[in-house]
Order: sequence, then structure tokens, then C-alpha cells
Amino acid sequence: QEAEVAVPIASGRKAVEEYGALVRQHGMHVNVPTEIRFSGADDVFLSPGYKEDVCYIGGYNAIYMEGDTFYELFCSDLESRYGARRHWGKMAPPNRAIALRTFPGFPQFEEVRREFDPDGVFANAYIRELFAL
Repeated sequence: QEAEVAVPIASGRKAVEEYGALVRQHGMHVNVPTEIRFSGADDVFLSPGYKEDVCYIGGYNAIYMEGDTFYELFCSDLESRYGARRHWGKMAPPNRAIALRTFPGFPQFEEVRREFDPDGVFANAYIRELFAL
């Protein structure tokens, strides 16, 4: 299982170091190496790399533990310190408040979504919450 965030590339090294400190401070169980990758800026409204070069940091755990707070803490800590943007398809995806705060292209994407699916026909529970349908 994995959560992943993207931080501005200039903050990448410090964010990785602080991730390590967070794991040690909270005694988190991490049993898979952390993946670090880099990506150039793009123009995709919901991309973690929207309009800025980013460093992706992946937080992994190979054993699922009921009630594990690791993924949420990992994401929220790096969000608050570095403006990290969460990966949409991994553990602890953004909710509406987080998406509005951390994804600058989110309002534009909402307009596109309304245009193509005004009645929310293709929405599931997560999408309904995310777009306040």
C-alpha cells in the first residue's frame, strides 16, 4: 500500500529528510523503501505537477493494519510544511477541502466536469463529496 505526494522540487530534499524524521518520531511501521521520483511541470488541472516541477515522495507499507494513521499523517504533514499535493489514486487521496487548498487547477476542472456531466451521472460517493454534488 502506498501514499504519494508531490512537493515543489526546491523543497524535495528537505521534505524527504522530514519524512524520515516523521517516521522515527511517531514510530511508524514502514517496511518498503521510499520511492523518490521527479517530474517536470505540466498543464493538467488535477496533476500534482500542475505548473511546477515536483519531487514525488512515496510512503509505503506492505502490511495493512486496521486503523493505521500512517498514510494520512504522511500526507498531511508534508502538505502543511511544503504545500504537497496528494496523488489521486493512492491511499489518503484529497478530499474537497484539501483539493481546493492544494490544487490550483481544481476550480477550472470543476467547470469542465460540470460541462460534461452536469447531472453527476458518472459520480460515485467519492466524486459526489469531492465536487459537492
